[in-house]
Amino acid sequence: MQIKKKPFLFSQGESIWSRTWIPCQDTPGVRFTYNAKVTVPKDLLAVMSAVNPQKKNDTGIYTFKQDKAIPSYLMAIAVGDIEFQAIDNRTGVYAEPSMLKKSAWEFAELGKMVVAAEKLYGPYRWGRYDVLVLPPSFPYGGMENPNLTFLTPGVIAGDRSLTSLLAHELGHSWSGNLVTNATWDDIWLNEGFTTYVEHRIGEAIFGKKEFEMQNVITNKELTDNVAEYGDTSPDTRLKVSLKGRNPDDGISMIPYVKGYAFLRVIESAVGREKFDPFIKNYFDSHAFQSITTEDFVKYINENLIKGDKALADKIKLEDWIYKPGIPSNILPVSSPDFDAIDAIQKSWRETGVAGLNKKITTTAEKQHFIDNLPADITVVEMEAIDKEFNFTKGGNFIIKRQWFVQALIHKYKPAYPAIEQFLIGISRTGSVMMLYKEMAKTPEGKVWAKKVFDKAKSGYHATTIQAVEGVLK
Repeated sequence: MQIKKKPFLFSQGESIWSRTWIPCQDTPGVRFTYNAKVTVPKDLLAVMSAVNPQKKNDTGIYTFKQDKAIPSYLMAIAVGDIEFQAIDNRTGVYAEPSMLKKSAWEFAELGKMVVAAEKLYGPYRWGRYDVLVLPPSFPYGGMENPNLTFLTPGVIAGDRSLTSLLAHELGHSWSGNLVTNATWDDIWLNEGFTTYVEHRIGEAIFGKKEFEMQNVITNKELTDNVAEYGDTSPDTRLKVSLKGRNPDDGISMIPYVKGYAFLRVIESAVGREKFDPFIKNYFDSHAFQSITTEDFVKYINENLIKGDKALADKIKLEDWIYKPGIPSNILPVSSPDFDAIDAIQKSWRETGVAGLNKKITTTAEKQHFIDNLPADITVVEMEAIDKEFNFTKGGNFIIKRQWFVQALIHKYKPAYPAIEQFLIGISRTGSVMMLYKEMAKTPEGKVWAKKVFDKAKSGYHATTIQAVEGVLK
């Protein structure tokens, strides 16, 4: 990667940060179109959440037009030594020159994803769908800015194993950008729907087996997050209350994974042959609008439930949206592929780990294996697994993160230098927080965490710094 040879500027508007650089009513309930003129050094390129240039010009002056009404948090700009490579006639990749070919190869299926989404939910309405690979200081996996999704460089794994993130950001072109939560209390309308769309696109592109595995992983995220908050916490409701709080402080994985589980319950209750047209019509009828949870409740009651008490009882809409915890009618999840890994998990201590890397191969399979290692695993056993899979030094971003969590839990010190480098090299808030939280559970771990943070924070985004400081106080 090209390291700090030329400046790189990028914005991050969600949730209420657009007010820091443009005068606006910084709420998702207000939408606007915009025109912009941006002047930059002639050796750099400017892009925005709008119709974008595909190459540098001789003047350094660029004009932009977004003629579709967007909320303020989707106002975005980036400036850097950026080049463009097309994938097909309406999708492509922007990146620094040293990353461009790798990125274009990684995202070769981007056009297919757009087509798969359109088959499910109607035409893509934003013209082009391009992605921009940002520097490591970008604090999220991705940000769904219209026309131009911003992405972490951590998604460039070299084997297309993490491109499901693209399906999520693409899904926002319907749920979030086209139909937007009117307040941050209603964020599940953005993220729950988009997680559902992501999984459906993933099923269409990657197949049923991957879909089943992702369902199990998502379900585990839900149970883990609810356990962390406590199942009576009001923050485990879909419709939350952020009164008196910064919206960033109230956002967790709950709206993503509980929202997804809720939509799967509805799909199961009515069948895909009814639910798919319902979702498509929901997007169509609320296109380019910002709506509340109550607007959705009214719409589903009028257009799907239609006074059918038996169906309403089956869905338990009130329980899902307005009550904490996990409702009793959550769908069971299963994956034959994960069942096979669970069987391996029960036997490898007797049979040894040799050859396991031939049986456990995909990112989802490795994540499931790592996440379900025995609670009493020894450092010697960790070392044997690491030698077999090369988790500490190899593997993609997700595999490293999950492995490092286990390394911290079980005090597998050979991984500690790599953990430090991981934390210094990336600013993806949710991921670094997983590790800092684990480190901070012991006095000596907290001392180490503060030392690593002191080295790392100059490369962190402001939101990442704020989050980590909260853990290390």
